[in-house]
Amino acid sequence: SSAASDVYKRQEEKARDDLGLFLQDLRTLDIPVSLISGDGSAAVGRFAAREGIKNWYAEQTAADKLARIQQQQDEGQQILMIGDGVNDCAALSGARVSASFAGATQIAQVAADIVLVQPKLSRLPQAIDLSRQARRLIIQNLSFATIYNVVTVPLALAGLLTPFVAALLMASSSVIVLTNGLRLKGIK
Repeated sequence: SSAASDVYKRQEEKARDDLGLFLQDLRTLDIPVSLISGDGSAAVGRFAAREGIKNWYAEQTAADKLARIQQQQDEGQQILMIGDGVNDCAALSGARVSASFAGATQIAQVAADIVLVQPKLSRLPQAIDLSRQARRLIIQNLSFATIYNVVTVPLALAGLLTPFVAALLMASSSVIVLTNGLRLKGIK
């Protein structure tokens, strides 16, 4: 996974309030960050250095941003593009997953897959972590169900299980899968 974004307020060269937490959480999740901006090299370079962003690109047009996103995706990276302006729309549309803010331009909101009602970047790493946990549980549940069916269906077909035992095993396997899935319920 990778996150690409124009994450600072251009006119002030100021970071969004929770950018530090956002970047720290992405590092914890081992997600590299690229800054792709239409602003000048001096301002973007200063900002990137101050925030510890190693991969940055300045003076990027909408087409440049989209090309960078497509190149990274062609290399097998899963891209999350975050943007809020007209210049970000093509990249937002072209990214595997994209996010914008409720206060962003209308066209950026329409182009994004996710619109953050609160302009808090820190919600995105939480959502990524939750989706990774959900994926692991789905794989566990599918693996369990496959093993269960590979073992019990032939036994039932061979007549080695009574209908009552087969029904009991089927119900218990459903309860196990459901209970495993409920482990995500308390995570916010």
